[in-house]
Amino acid sequence: MLRTLRQGKSVFNYSPEWYATESVELWLPQMKSAEDLLYHYTDPTIIPFIYNGIRFDNGFQNYKNLSGRCLELGFNSGLTVHRLAEKYQDLKVDGIDFNPALKKIIPWIKSFLPNIDDLWIGSSEDTPKYIDHYDYITSLDYFEHLPEEVYHKTLIECRFILKSDGLMFVYLGKPPNPEHINRRTDEQVKKDFAEIDFSFVEQDGKDGIMVFRNDKNE
Repeated sequence: MLRTLRQGKSVFNYSPEWYATESVELWLPQMKSAEDLLYHYTDPTIIPFIYNGIRFDNGFQNYKNLSGRCLELGFNSGLTVHRLAEKYQDLKVDGIDFNPALKKIIPWIKSFLPNIDDLWIGSSEDTPKYIDHYDYITSLDYFEHLPEEVYHKTLIECRFILKSDGLMFVYLGKPPNPEHINRRTDEQVKKDFAEIDFSFVEQDGKDGIMVFRNDKNE
């Protein structure tokens, strides 16, 4: 299902094509090398680096040693993939995004740290991964971009590829951006996860990262 909304002079359309043009025009053309991309991770004029960094640090402060395999939904510039791989050196970090324009930076992202593993372009509704493949899944500033049907199908897919007792780290952005077509309250997100046998573990304060446990085999 396509969603179209007016965004300034352009029209938002939920599609890989829209994200390959409008969503990357401010930063991706500037990326000419891996060094450019790494600088991009720390430049607050391009990414709200300081705010995102504080949110990330607070959301993962109770998880000192993660190991196994993790999937980042919507890796975009690779910022969160890089942060995860840098913080948890025993964690293999994968990432998925449906924006084909990001293909050019995948080799650069993977070159930064040896535990950044499989990054691919595809749909989070139906991944090529098998049951119980991941120990952790992160979805930070991702679910608010999905049509409701895609959102619910992605939750089911996460339940399938995440191990029983595996954890999901979830944050939905709240700004009224035109591309945020699935803005949900944190309380609604908790209900959505409960409906597919995830239990709520904790949240880093009001509006922080939520953590859920996959209880599918209980």
